[in-house]
Amino acid sequence: GNVECGSAFAIAIIGALVYEGTSMLLKKIGVDDPIDAFAVHGACGAWGTLATALFDMGEGFDKYHAWSGFACNLGDSGCNPDAAGGGLGVNVGGIFAIAAWVAFWSALIFAPLRVSGMMRAD
Repeated sequence: GNVECGSAFAIAIIGALVYEGTSMLLKKIGVDDPIDAFAVHGACGAWGTLATALFDMGEGFDKYHAWSGFACNLGDSGCNPDAAGGGLGVNVGGIFAIAAWVAFWSALIFAPLRVSGMMRAD
């Protein structure tokens, strides 16, 4: 991976806070999620996707590594200093793409169940 040990620890601590905050928020607004599936997979998944771009540093904060391991992401003239913004943009776009995918398929499955009265948990 491209994340050093100290950064991985920070990602984990922030992930725990994201989970706890999301779980408490869902309970407070009355969302029925008894196994905290959204808090774990949705919110923490989004955080993990962001964290891979934010904490991808290796040696020094001025280099973005992506698929290059701990070597820098190379451009035409050596290390590409502008790659980090592009990497973050791709990850944010990925979060929105995944959210759209989940919303589409969830609506396709759950809307007919709700309309037919078959969506119940006893």
